[in-house]
Amino acid sequence: MLKDARISVHQMNTVTGDLDGNTLKIKECLKKDSFEQVDLSVFPETAISGYMCGSLWDRIDFVKNQQKKLKEIKDYRKSLHMKGVVVIGFVKFHGTKKNGFPILTNSVAVIDNGGIRTYSKQILADSDHHEDKKYFVPGTETKVFEVDLTSVGKVTIGTPICEDSWIIDHHRDVPREMVEMGAQILIIPNQSYFYYGKQSKRVNLFSKVARYNDVPVITVNAVGVGDILKNIVIFDGGSMVFNSDGRLIKELPRFTETDETFTLRDLKPIVFNEDSKYKEIMNAIVFEQREYFRLAGIKKAQVHISGGL
Repeated sequence: MLKDARISVHQMNTVTGDLDGNTLKIKECLKKDSFEQVDLSVFPETAISGYMCGSLWDRIDFVKNQQKKLKEIKDYRKSLHMKGVVVIGFVKFHGTKKNGFPILTNSVAVIDNGGIRTYSKQILADSDHHEDKKYFVPGTETKVFEVDLTSVGKVTIGTPICEDSWIIDHHRDVPREMVEMGAQILIIPNQSYFYYGKQSKRVNLFSKVARYNDVPVITVNAVGVGDILKNIVIFDGGSMVFNSDGRLIKELPRFTETDETFTLRDLKPIVFNEDSKYKEIMNAIVFEQREYFRLAGIKKAQVHISGGL
């Protein structure tokens, strides 16, 4: 039964543009998963590259190198004699436009013994700090994937990507389309950024998706920071699992890189406890400052505060 599958959720800190570093993290996770005989390893949206790459998405060499990293991950999985299936977000290259810029989709790869199969995000986010429509074209086909999980046998999974699953904001219901095509579980990779109250909104949304479709839902969100020049954007993690009744049965910590392995059978319903406004905002600011200093290589800093403040 699906409930007995060993699933590992990898809440990665995806560093913008660091193809080598992100790939190394992914390979380390797969080595651990292979040793622990995990059936299904799940990573965030755009896990290899990070999401807010800006003008890097206009560079053919960067995009092609990211594609090579995906193949490197596939080959590494094979070298481990790994039986588990890998679900990982990446950006797919489809050639170039007349002006020489690349044609890209925000996609997910399902890697198993049969190779690499892909699904591309159909509903592109463009509100606030999202940059989907600026750099990507929408996918054109709803897909599901039959995979062979060692512990349970053949299972059909659906992989809506982030905005695909925000049914409260759109007329289309991509998760429902996937379930109607046979998906027995929904795996949702995200690069979902922080604002106060966002996690509570996610809980209500994904609970509804699970309950309405009568299937378990696993959401994996990245942690880290993104820079769109005028703003620093925080990705806060908080990956979650819901049972087919729509009840929350696992929530990973926020503002930290972590992973957890579990079976659905072992998880019991939990209560979502929303932090106070000021605690949540403080946690986000402290995480962002530490991460920004780490990435910039800043060891020390002076903080100047005005008397008025």
